Amino acid sequence: MRSLGRVLSVVGIFGFLFLLSLSNSTIRAVVNESPRMLGVSNVIGALTAVGIFVPWLMAFYDWGTRFRGKPESKRRWGLALVLTMFVGAGAIG
Repeated sequence: MRSLGRVLSVVGIFGFLFLLSLSNSTIRAVVNESPRMLGVSNVIGALTAVGIFVPWLMAFYDWGTRFRGKPESKRRWGLALVLTMFVGAGAIG
């Protein structure tokens, strides 16, 4: 489960970097000119969303079911997980 989370996280990071490169007008124009490149860009965007949200859900599940520690520490980690989801959603959106 951890290996899958790590692989998906790496996919999410590289996908996010690719999508960030689309903020350059020259790269965006090249991608928009070719229907094939636009399709590849859409697939990378979908894989990026999966690569960000699935590991987050896995971490949230792990936090809820297997966390060992003080209740105060569990609450802090839960708050951190929820706040990082807003960062991930903002990065994709």
